[in-house]
Amino acid sequence: MAQQECLAGCVPGEDESVQYGNSATLIENISDGYFALDTDWRFTYINEKAQKLLRKTWEELIGQNIYAVLGEGRSSSFLPKYQEAVATGQAVEFEAFVNPYNTWVKVRAVPNPDGLLVFCHDITTEKYLRKLPETLNRIRKSSDLTTNVDHFIQIIITALTEGLDCHSAVGCRHEQNSWLIKYGCNQPSDVAGKELSNSILPHLMEAIFRRQPVVFECEDIFGSADNGGLEICASSSTLIMPLFVRGDNSIGCLLFDNLSVGFNEAQIEFAKRASEFVEPLLTNVVLEIEDRRHLATLRAILDQAPIGIALFDSRMRYSQVNQWIADRLKTTPEELIGRTIGDVATEKLGLASAEQIAAIYREILITGETYAVNAYTLAFNQGFCDWVLKRIDVDGVAIGLLLTGIDVSKHINMQSELEEYRRKLEKLVQERTGELLRANDRFYTAFNASPSLMAIHDREGKIVDVNASFETGTGWSKVAVIGRTMSEINLCSTEFIYDVRKSFRQEGRLKNREVNFCTKNGQIRTGLFSAERIILDGKAHMLTLVNDVTEIKLMEKEMQHLDRLNLVGQMAAGISHEVRNPMTTVRGFLQMLMKKDGCQQYQEYFELMISELDRANSIISEFLSVAKTRQPDCIETNINNIIRAIEPLLTTDALASSKYVVLELEAVDNLNLNEKEIRQLLLNLVRNGLEAMPGTGSIRIRTYEEKEQVILVVQDEGEGIPNHIISRLGTPFLTSKVNGTGLGLAVCYGIASRHNAKIDVTTGATGTTVYVKFNKGQA
Repeated sequence: MAQQECLAGCVPGEDESVQYGNSATLIENISDGYFALDTDWRFTYINEKAQKLLRKTWEELIGQNIYAVLGEGRSSSFLPKYQEAVATGQAVEFEAFVNPYNTWVKVRAVPNPDGLLVFCHDITTEKYLRKLPETLNRIRKSSDLTTNVDHFIQIIITALTEGLDCHSAVGCRHEQNSWLIKYGCNQPSDVAGKELSNSILPHLMEAIFRRQPVVFECEDIFGSADNGGLEICASSSTLIMPLFVRGDNSIGCLLFDNLSVGFNEAQIEFAKRASEFVEPLLTNVVLEIEDRRHLATLRAILDQAPIGIALFDSRMRYSQVNQWIADRLKTTPEELIGRTIGDVATEKLGLASAEQIAAIYREILITGETYAVNAYTLAFNQGFCDWVLKRIDVDGVAIGLLLTGIDVSKHINMQSELEEYRRKLEKLVQERTGELLRANDRFYTAFNASPSLMAIHDREGKIVDVNASFETGTGWSKVAVIGRTMSEINLCSTEFIYDVRKSFRQEGRLKNREVNFCTKNGQIRTGLFSAERIILDGKAHMLTLVNDVTEIKLMEKEMQHLDRLNLVGQMAAGISHEVRNPMTTVRGFLQMLMKKDGCQQYQEYFELMISELDRANSIISEFLSVAKTRQPDCIETNINNIIRAIEPLLTTDALASSKYVVLELEAVDNLNLNEKEIRQLLLNLVRNGLEAMPGTGSIRIRTYEEKEQVILVVQDEGEGIPNHIISRLGTPFLTSKVNGTGLGLAVCYGIASRHNAKIDVTTGATGTTVYVKFNKGQA
């Protein structure tokens, strides 16, 4: 059909065939797109370039209304221009945006008797490249005024969204192993903080790896509404622009959404060139803001210093000066910074003095010597000052001069003391100046300041770094552990380390898993182990964290013990009133019946029953001793006196079973004690020791002082306490004796608690030792 119709849409005659063929060839070879419309705006001819521009074939276009093809109907921006050309009979030139094709075209509409001849040229690339300098200039101007990185990035997104003719955009940043949205343009206000969906991550990684914009089609970029993300319309075309900010070593991306029209090559080129411009600019802005922050910190420190401090660069220009010096020069720091010492001295002291001062500064800059002048007074300023000038070297290179001044007007006669003070201040200034020149070394990172034991491991499990708490908590120095694994330093069990690696590979993190770890000196402690995956120098590492909860565990154990004593107290309170009274009545009637003539033959039974009642009553008495909660009536006395007073009774008990009691009493301080309870404590501990020795042996009772404590020790030579009992000592009714009640040690623990003392027990095959530790200030 393309070879049959003429430019006006008519069939040529035989005489016109040659002429038509030449015209068609000419039109097909022109650089512009060309098509002809009849008076009803229908296509009658269209060349190949115009077909490509409209993304349709000859068969799809011929006979079709142009507004139906463009999908805009009578609201098309083309219609007024076409009508103008037909109405005036003059050619009309204009630029227009073809929305369905996301294309800018330059159009020349030429009227003819059969309709309209239209020449069109794709100027999309030209259009966007014309907009690019304007957009980049807008961003550059904003960078000169910005004091906040987040605000500047928001300006970048807004400017690029407008420059790219996009529907909307967001900026995201890699934080805590997630890509989080930080900025938005034409987005809801609550978009910040949301996480990108997994569907976009492969494309995002492609953009970062290639370091250039990437375009793709995706229906759900920010996560679905079900999981709290932002849902956008389907068939969305997205352009990702990666950003590497060297100032803070961060990675981010800008995502531009253009709905269903997609991105053309011009927009992609626009984004690519913008990225090449924005990335170094953003890095510079980050560094400049950081520099301004350090500069403000430096200026604040200098102004608060009680001395004069001025820094000069290698050209002897003021780079920093505090208010102290400015006041003595009768000017301001702002008027001094940037001026040379020669200019300022000429203005204040005259040319001759200025030349002498400038010569001194040059000499110090060259030689590195220190220049000092004492009790110097400026002609225009009352008062005397000591001045010191010295060169500042960094890595062996002279970068400037440091001038310090001290007001010595009130201390002119105290030269020896001022010299020492000057040296101290000079050292302080040197230290502060070094810190300011190396600002990043002035602060501890959160890693080193954390109270938790932290370590960084590589993929092989070798330790890369540890913090100060790790060194303190484990006893291992950083130098000793770097390059070694946890197994090699025997920090944790092999089974735990294997379990950690397995879980970490599966889940990527661990949280608060209880672990027993071994310090360098062999001490076993308990901690809560956590691990996270981090990226260092582009490589995956594992950050481990251990919170030491050893003391907390011991406190929980002590609280459980106190709870058991409290339970016994509650039981004893009820038993003492409910059981003792009827027992007393029964005992009285039994004694009365024993005297009856008819009951004499049962005398042995009555005695047995009364004996058992007395035994039950003694158990209740012990119960009540455990249950005592009120503070005992204490007096200041010496525990050695109590031991000596009860020694005959203890010796008698021991000799009854062919055993001995040995006293080793050292001089100790007096304590506030209840003598009756301490005697009960000694009796119970000694009798337990005697019963623990099946044959002969001796009980050793010692006292001594240790730091702020008085220690009472009762040591036997028995067979030791079984392992299943040692951890539960002090629990009521817990006993290994055949006829024991299990209340003896419970009473002892109760007495110790009421005296703010602590009982520790060590045991083994050669005997058991009980330590009762009284605090001097609390007992």
